[in-house]
Amino acid sequence: MKKLINYRVLFILVILIQFCWSPVRALDIYVSSTGNDAWDGKTAIHNNNAGPLATLQRAFFIAIKSDPQLASGEAINIFIMDSKYLIASPVKLTAVNQSYFIHTLTIKPYKIPTVTLTGSIAFNDISSSKLPLSNIKFDEVFTDSSLKNYVRSPKTSFFTLTNFETKKTGAGIYNNKQLFYYDPEQVNKAIGLSDLKSGHFGIIIYANWTYCYRKVDSINFNTHVLYTTGLNNSDYSPWKKGVRFKLISLSSASVANADATVLSKYFNVSPSNSQVYIPVNDRIFDITGSALNKIKNIRFENITFEHFGYRYTDRSIDPNPSAFTEDAAIMINFTDNVVFNKCTFKGIGKNAIWYYKSNNNVSVTNCTFNNMGAGSVKVGSPGSGNDTKILNNKVNIDNNKITNSGLVVPAANPIFVVNGNNISISNNSVNKAEYSAIGIGWGYGTIPNILSNVTISRNRVENIGTGLLDDLGGIYTLGMMENVVISNNIVRNLKFNSYGSWGIYIDQGSKNITVTNNIVDHCQSAGYMQNRCQNITVTNNIFANNTGGQVQFGNFKDNISLKFANNVLYQENNNPTNINWNSSFIQSDYNTYLTQNKSGNQLNKLSRTAAAATSNAISTNKDLHSKREQVSSRVNIPSLNTDRANSFKQIDTSKVGYQ
Repeated sequence: MKKLINYRVLFILVILIQFCWSPVRALDIYVSSTGNDAWDGKTAIHNNNAGPLATLQRAFFIAIKSDPQLASGEAINIFIMDSKYLIASPVKLTAVNQSYFIHTLTIKPYKIPTVTLTGSIAFNDISSSKLPLSNIKFDEVFTDSSLKNYVRSPKTSFFTLTNFETKKTGAGIYNNKQLFYYDPEQVNKAIGLSDLKSGHFGIIIYANWTYCYRKVDSINFNTHVLYTTGLNNSDYSPWKKGVRFKLISLSSASVANADATVLSKYFNVSPSNSQVYIPVNDRIFDITGSALNKIKNIRFENITFEHFGYRYTDRSIDPNPSAFTEDAAIMINFTDNVVFNKCTFKGIGKNAIWYYKSNNNVSVTNCTFNNMGAGSVKVGSPGSGNDTKILNNKVNIDNNKITNSGLVVPAANPIFVVNGNNISISNNSVNKAEYSAIGIGWGYGTIPNILSNVTISRNRVENIGTGLLDDLGGIYTLGMMENVVISNNIVRNLKFNSYGSWGIYIDQGSKNITVTNNIVDHCQSAGYMQNRCQNITVTNNIFANNTGGQVQFGNFKDNISLKFANNVLYQENNNPTNINWNSSFIQSDYNTYLTQNKSGNQLNKLSRTAAAATSNAISTNKDLHSKREQVSSRVNIPSLNTDRANSFKQIDTSKVGYQ
């Protein structure tokens, strides 16, 4: 009897183990460039009506139809079988009458480490392509390592306006005619009068922090005026005499008519020297649910998105701050749990990903971005005011590597968060961008905007600005926001054209922000900049060897309540306290001021015992510890706690940036 019981127990245990260890069942859908949308997509090998599909669009359709039929715990996989798969037109996923997916849908490669989704055709393959290429224009080309714009004139410098006028042509902000006056000797020498008379030109205007492209409508060779139409620049950054501009000669060739002469003349690239890819598509995915019917549970893993263009020359790129109107190759609206993990984006002519409206529990993690026309990740809807229905919530931008941004639209931020709740931007490395690397917020002063619970931590920001634009920050905040923490970041090497490249830049309307445990060095302006803000706490940071000083304030009378304590300010061969601290809004105490060769004004010697606590924490491109006179001072205003010793704490840099 005991043996029978033991056998029964053993049988039950075996059944339970099999049930618990059984793999998650999944619906597998296969896509191949040699497939057929008339097949079922259920097998990788073609047999009668069974076999891989030809398009991702059809794969999504089958996934949607199959989703309600799956059991709890099951999943859907879309396997892309090619090592390189062409997306010649946008893949659209729209929820109209129902929400989906109930089960997680993952798009990933089939039996290979990664798959490349491309929006371009190799120049050598154009003649054999079956696409209707005569209808497709292109405004960039790609090589394996670069994005190539239209050739700018002049190549290495700028023209400057001799005057500017604007005239209204109707009601509305876009009904304006612009008159850009140019120096004929300057322009004709660089371009040639005969080429200029061809009339197919565009103008690019660089004014402070704005970038604008316009197609030239006409040219008056007697008065030396270029005429355009569209939105004027703001009063903050006006077009006027002396503003820099470039001209580009526009090709009228389609992809079908592209030849070596077109590529050489307009893009300065030769197919005989390197493989050239010509974009046929500028949008990869358009994923759009609705407030009542959201799209859920989509994962993109181990996918490379490569060589998607940006068609802009027949319209304008308006002069908006942070290029906020520019869209993305992947647009995402009204979704839950749409994530990108271990993906690569390279050679994207516009922004890569934009979580636009009402996206929850979304993330971009462990991805790399290289040679971006605009930015990499964009979150939020500019100008949405206090509309809580369209806010993004629980957004994670973590451990991404971003290199070479703003190649087409230089005013774009590599990471840009306009509004939302519970945003984490952490462990990203941002290197080589034309404008502010990480930007958050929207609207000047008290313009309504909802942005709360934001963490910007452990990011490495380097080599931002090439001298093309002004008024930029390594980490930049603007407008109304609540509970923002900027901590444990390294920011270094920022440049401007004529003014303003600050490491951490807290701008108009920003409030309730904590800046702590950051290292900022070798910026062309100050390490820390604050302009018209309130309730800011800046503690335990290092600001070192920033050319314009370590701390700067834009407007004293509109700044309210700054706590500035336990920071280290170091300036080689200069006074690190080159600002006016005598303002009632500053509560400053127990900061350490160091200089190498001279004490500077208001500085007293610091004992080597006290200095030792801070000197090991300083980390810059130069050795800050070599034979310098260590000096320190407390500012001459009421202290927060005059009995407390300097309590600067070591900053851990071991886990900063992309890991």
